[in-house]
Amino acid sequence: MKPNLASRIPWLPYPRMVTWLSDPRRKPGRAARVVAGTGCLDAADVLLGQWPGLSLTSGTPNSGQGVSLVLDPQMGEDRHRWTWTGRRVEIQAGSPRALARAARQVVVLDRFAPRGGPGVRVEDAPAYPHRGVSLDITRGRVPRTDALIRDLRRLAGWGVNYAQLYIEHVFQFASQPWIGRGCDPLSVRDVLEIDRAAGEAGLSLAPCQATLGHMQPILSQRPARHLAEDLASNTYQAPGFSLPKDRRAWTLTPAREESYDFLSGLVGDLAPLFASPWFHAACDEAYDLGKGQSYALARRLGLGRLFARHVRRVRDLASRHGKRTAIWADMIRHHPAALRHLPPDVILFDWAYHHHHDFDSVADLLGAGFETWVCPGTSSWCSLFPRIHEAFANIQGFAGAGHRHGAAGLVNTDWGDGGHPNLFAGSWPSFAFGAEQAWNPDAPVETFLERFVRDTCAAEDPRSVARALSDLGDLVHLERGGFYQSLWFAIFFAPVGHRCLRLDPDLAWVAERGEIGKRKVAVDADLGRAALDSLEGIRRGFSTMPGGKDDPFHLRDSWVFAADTMAHAARKLMTLGPGGRDTRAARRTLARESRDLWSRFTDLWDRDNRLSERKIVEARYRRARESLGM
Repeated sequence: MKPNLASRIPWLPYPRMVTWLSDPRRKPGRAARVVAGTGCLDAADVLLGQWPGLSLTSGTPNSGQGVSLVLDPQMGEDRHRWTWTGRRVEIQAGSPRALARAARQVVVLDRFAPRGGPGVRVEDAPAYPHRGVSLDITRGRVPRTDALIRDLRRLAGWGVNYAQLYIEHVFQFASQPWIGRGCDPLSVRDVLEIDRAAGEAGLSLAPCQATLGHMQPILSQRPARHLAEDLASNTYQAPGFSLPKDRRAWTLTPAREESYDFLSGLVGDLAPLFASPWFHAACDEAYDLGKGQSYALARRLGLGRLFARHVRRVRDLASRHGKRTAIWADMIRHHPAALRHLPPDVILFDWAYHHHHDFDSVADLLGAGFETWVCPGTSSWCSLFPRIHEAFANIQGFAGAGHRHGAAGLVNTDWGDGGHPNLFAGSWPSFAFGAEQAWNPDAPVETFLERFVRDTCAAEDPRSVARALSDLGDLVHLERGGFYQSLWFAIFFAPVGHRCLRLDPDLAWVAERGEIGKRKVAVDADLGRAALDSLEGIRRGFSTMPGGKDDPFHLRDSWVFAADTMAHAARKLMTLGPGGRDTRAARRTLARESRDLWSRFTDLWDRDNRLSERKIVEARYRRARESLGM
């Protein structure tokens, strides 16, 4: 098979080793049999679904045609191989799950090239033992249990075998029942149901619970304010130090023994509900550690040792429940002295989200003797649509470097800063890309989007949809100093007169045909008009996708919505930006669009999520709309 055609076969993930043979392959005839034994039923059902004329039997395979399924545990749980020449398919795998995965690869090839072609031999096993995702189910948006289970099953189908739920305050903690009130938190039954479904799908599901920084939703409440490093009042002992008002009550203080009594309850409530052997204690972005109540302690121990001491205390709490602790590694990057004092069994999750990160720096953590997992991101947060080219470069960079240096896992992270104004459906291309890179860092990147669309979207014109995704990723990628992530996101939510609507031309990160670079950009009405022109073609590309029941993940409606939010931001720039025409009629149009977009947003939100704290996003829409004076 020609290389450019072979790379378009919609295998997800793409197999590690594919060899095209000189003997042609053909479909097994109607008299052929699927020969199976113990543990082979799922694989047999996959093949019989594609070739219903075949019969399922046991015994000795027919040497001329048919399908042979062989389970060989000595191969290893995730390894499989298969050969298809003539009318005969032979599949071997180390587990029933791997056998079914191989059968799906056979079916994908047959659907893509139904008239046959050269024979093929595939040998496949994942590059990373642990292939995961981190799902932010807090900070405004709590998914419905059935939707979360559906999403985990989809991820497992791409070879993902680890998932963690970033929780913060959205659980009904028995030890502190006041924590989750008013945010539609998960119940014990919810967690047990999700955990059971994850296990059945082959996923190890772990909690990721904030235990140091990012504890504002808990520490800002009256019963726990005294446990905040700043006493929930921006009160610090370090001379000249302060945090912005929106970061009050950010970090749990390690200066009080009561903090660990408090954490003991949270960990004890949560950890035993998950079958996973891991407990992720977060411990990231503790900006004010050692600046408030623990100031004297930090001066005596040093920040690195103080941080390590806290991790050890949390690790001891998790170990009571038979869990191994993982933490984010950013605080270690800021305070490398911590490495000498950390418990040696702690797993370090090394994260960064830019395309130009020094990915090989993961070797520093591995060289210190710690098990390390690399953690790229979907680049979906603070953006009207994920900046997929940033995400792909970030994921690919981490996948390659982590594999070279011996990282044990890859966990693709997705966040919802600011209340989750970013819809979850936008993250699916990056999730699929992360799953593929964790399995096979050498998979063909240039055909990924087309393969993803063929695998996931059932579109009439997969190439047009793939092109629309890439073009929207280009368009949304506008990053300038002083604005986090996408500048279009800032424009969309900006009130009249905001500084993002009156910028002078300056250098910005942009993407063109998937390539990221810097160039001078004038953020003005002409930029808005150019964006609108591009969005017309993007919307046409998405229109070829099915909707309704044929789109269970709501991709078409969510992606069209993302394109329309970009169009609103573009018209806003054409009205309120440099060179724009600011008229009452134009403002009325913007206000009407904003109301319509909010209505569509709530519909898309309600399809998969609890009401939770949607009011956070609603307030952002309302502030921007009311500033128009309409």
